[in-house]
Amino acid sequence: TRTSETVMLVVNATAAEVGLEKLALAPNPFREGFDLRLSVREPGELRIWLATTDGKFLLEETQYVSRQWEKWISISEMPSGTYVFGVERNGKTIVRKVIKQ
Repeated sequence: TRTSETVMLVVNATAAEVGLEKLALAPNPFREGFDLRLSVREPGELRIWLATTDGKFLLEETQYVSRQWEKWISISEMPSGTYVFGVERNGKTIVRKVIKQ
């Protein structure tokens, strides 16, 4: 019997390659959660995710953004540590490290 694991592989792109004008995650480090603010050059769908450093997704959603978008992301139930936040568009992903205190 063979089993396989899902592996998260991310090649980090620049904000321009993903079509972002702005990407802000604050505060970072954080205690309860952080505010995500982004703006795009052209309207379209973005895949937004938050994962543990070993690849377990805590948040995954697709969002249509016409110009600017903001969301509060809370992971108050998760332990302190480093997490990985990503925004993906057209096969390109920009990744940022966020730290929960």
